[in-house]
Amino acid sequence: MNNIQKTALALIAILAISANTSQAGDGTQAVVPPLPFGNLVTDDAALQAWWNGTNGLNHSQPQVTFDLVPLGDTAHKILQLFTNQFDLVMPADPDPNTINVKLELKNVNAIEIFNAMNIYFETGNIAAHWKLILNGSRPTAILEMKPPPVAAPPPAEPEKKHTVYSIAEILYMDNKPDKRADWITKSLSDVLDGIRKPDRSPANTPGGPEIKIHKEAGLLIFTGTAEETELVFHTLDALKQTETQDILHRGLPIEVPENLKK
Repeated sequence: MNNIQKTALALIAILAISANTSQAGDGTQAVVPPLPFGNLVTDDAALQAWWNGTNGLNHSQPQVTFDLVPLGDTAHKILQLFTNQFDLVMPADPDPNTINVKLELKNVNAIEIFNAMNIYFETGNIAAHWKLILNGSRPTAILEMKPPPVAAPPPAEPEKKHTVYSIAEILYMDNKPDKRADWITKSLSDVLDGIRKPDRSPANTPGGPEIKIHKEAGLLIFTGTAEETELVFHTLDALKQTETQDILHRGLPIEVPENLKK
């Protein structure tokens, strides 16, 4: 190997080393952390300051425990642990202390504590996130909080109307109005449930269409949407024709009370 080749290899080695190290403030070589903090720090300079800085942020705490401590108080306790070696920027609204932090960590430095909190927020679906930056040369932790999403307004209640049907002919076809009333109610309920939409309740339940039969008056009062009302009308007409044909086929008279005759 000639001198040119040796020189080239030496330069490559120096570049490889310098790519993975940086000069700390005291003249020692500070290693760039291999851990993935891309979701936490804003750039390489901030990462360098928070991880390797000479301000004590790289000093590991043997144990850090927060048992449902409000987030704002948590941040100030971390600030005390590291003797005010960084600054805090937190919003006043929404109030950070509406969020409680529960962590139990061992042998962690400042950047690892903030990273653990971000993991805690993510796993708990909490709308908060720490960002670590440099404000000039001063390490600064910024808390970003998203306001809770505005709940979508509930779907508009479908417009309902009341419709009265004369059902005396069906109700008194065989002089069993009680049995007929139950049969009519069940038939209409089954038909209505067949077209019921996911956000609509079954017939004669809260939020659903209502079927009321007044046997003495021979009337059915229906409360529902326009689509349901039209379906009830056609269903009653079909029931009347079917039952009339059946009664006549069996040779039975259709006896409607005098007070209900048209």
